[in-house]
Amino acid sequence: MPRTLSPFSRLPSELVLQICDHLKPYDLWFNARPISRLLATCANEILLRKIFAQDHVHFSWCCFWCGLGPLSLDTALKDIIPLFSDKAKVHMSCMADKSVLAKLVLGHMSGMVLHCDQKIRFRIGEEDDVEMSAQELQNGVQLLPRDLQLRQYKSMAVYFKRLEREKRRWPVAVNVSFITHVLGITVTVAALLLAIVAVLVVFCPVFEAWRMGKALCGMAISRVRACLWKGSMTEQRDGKTS
Repeated sequence: MPRTLSPFSRLPSELVLQICDHLKPYDLWFNARPISRLLATCANEILLRKIFAQDHVHFSWCCFWCGLGPLSLDTALKDIIPLFSDKAKVHMSCMADKSVLAKLVLGHMSGMVLHCDQKIRFRIGEEDDVEMSAQELQNGVQLLPRDLQLRQYKSMAVYFKRLEREKRRWPVAVNVSFITHVLGITVTVAALLLAIVAVLVVFCPVFEAWRMGKALCGMAISRVRACLWKGSMTEQRDGKTS
C-alpha cells in the first residue's frame, strides 16, 4: 500500500518555515514535527532559533534549600549557558539574602546535607517550568556531542521530554512531590540541628562538671600541700627548740 504524503510535503520550504515561525515551541516539537519530514526539518530549524537565540530562558533553584547546596547556579549551568547565542536572554535567579546568610552560617554542613538533592527549575519562553536535579543535568550535558548544533538539539530534546512528562503528571502528584522534596530536606536539617543541640546540652553540663571537679581537686591538693608544708615547718621549729 503506497504511503500517503502529507499536504505539507508539497509546500515550498519557505512557506513551511513561515508557518513554523508562528507556532510555539511546544506545538512545533509535539504537533508539527510528526506530520512530515519537511515540516520536521523546518520545525527543528525554527526551534533552534527560537530557543537558543530569540526566547527568554529562566533558570532558578527549585527551592530555598536547594540554594544552600555545594553547587552554585553558575557552576551547575556552566555547560548549558554557552549553547545560547544571546546571553542577555538567559536569566538566572540570584540567591536571596536569606539564602546567602544561611549558607554563611551553616557553612559546609549545608553542602553535606543537600549534596544529592539540588534541583534546578528552568523555563523556555512561555512554556511551563521543568525541574531537574543539578547532578542529572550536568551528567546529561557531559554526554552531549561536541558539535554545537547537535548539543543544542540534544539538550532541546531532553527539555521537551521532561516537559511532556511534567504535563502528563497529575497536578496533585506534582505538588506532593515538591512538598516531599522540601520536607525531606527540612526534616534532615532539623534532625541535624537537634542532634547538635542535644550534644551541646549533654556536653556543656558534663564539661562544666569536669571543670568544677578539676578546680575542687586543685583546691584540695593545694590545701593538703599547705597543711603538709605547715606541719613540716612546725616539726623543724620544734626540733631546733629542743
